[in-house]
Amino acid sequence: MRFFQAIFLGVFFLSNAEGKEAFHVKGPFDLDKDKASECLILNSKNHSILFVEINFSGENDTLWSYKFENEITIADGGFIDLDNDGVLELIIIPKIINVDKESPWLYVFRGSASGFMNKPLFYTAAPLSLTAMRPSSLTILSDPSSPLGVCFASPVRKGMIFNLRINEGQLKLINPKLLSSSSNNNGYGAIQMSSFSSNKRDYISILSVEKDSLHTTIFDVEDNYNLLESKSISFNSLPLNLNTPIMPRTFKYDGKDGLLLPISSDDVFLLRILDSEIMISTTNISKNDAFPTDYKSSLQSILKSRKNAVALKPLEISLTKPFSRSEDYARRHWRLQAPF
Repeated sequence: MRFFQAIFLGVFFLSNAEGKEAFHVKGPFDLDKDKASECLILNSKNHSILFVEINFSGENDTLWSYKFENEITIADGGFIDLDNDGVLELIIIPKIINVDKESPWLYVFRGSASGFMNKPLFYTAAPLSLTAMRPSSLTILSDPSSPLGVCFASPVRKGMIFNLRINEGQLKLINPKLLSSSSNNNGYGAIQMSSFSSNKRDYISILSVEKDSLHTTIFDVEDNYNLLESKSISFNSLPLNLNTPIMPRTFKYDGKDGLLLPISSDDVFLLRILDSEIMISTTNISKNDAFPTDYKSSLQSILKSRKNAVALKPLEISLTKPFSRSEDYARRHWRLQAPF
């Protein structure tokens, strides 16, 4: 049975989605477990959100679409069943600076039989006394007590994990906790957070870049979110940027393993954890194929490229600012507290 009843059936070309700088294809998903890939298309020319399934003949079936009336640009989105009723909600974070506390920094589209409801719930209050919030990325965790994570860019430059409850049509933020490390706290460039699995263990990463250095912070989900590793890694004069969202790798042969990093102009790297240490490898996919910026590739080829990503050669990591666990021990513990 189809996960949603389609409202449009036809071939959808990415060239038709051209028009916004923050255009992004997120996926693949298989929410209805029918082995057909689905994806979210964010910030296309005519829609804020498109939820599309690629059928077995390679055609694209638009399952649901939405356009914000006030031209909001979306930073990220993801799916989660908030109320455990078997129906997924769509969580969206906008690309805004929430200074006046009246602008929503999180939207929830409740699931329905025909897709998602077209009137989203939203949350405007500043959690944990944060100010001037700029949400930059969203991640879904396997932790039932804190299944959501949002990363905030400058001036906050922290991640927050939390739960949401829907009560009488209102959103309530539950159990918020901040995650941060000194390697990511400074600067004004892009910063992203993502959950991922490596060797069947769950982690959260917070990443930022500065010229040719990748600032990486890894928290161990299964060790009460304690800091596993924090270091700045030099890519030897290779310019880096975080304009394209990072994403967990879902390999077609062995499931979820590692984090795909489209952080250079041409290459996609893979971050994994080996013996409690960060390992970064080159991969067999290019940024143009898996994370295109010219909007000319087909959805099927994009998602296939991501699913077929394999690690090739490990990078010889040179540290620019190493941080040991003992040196960061005190900092990591107070940053994991919820300052109520």
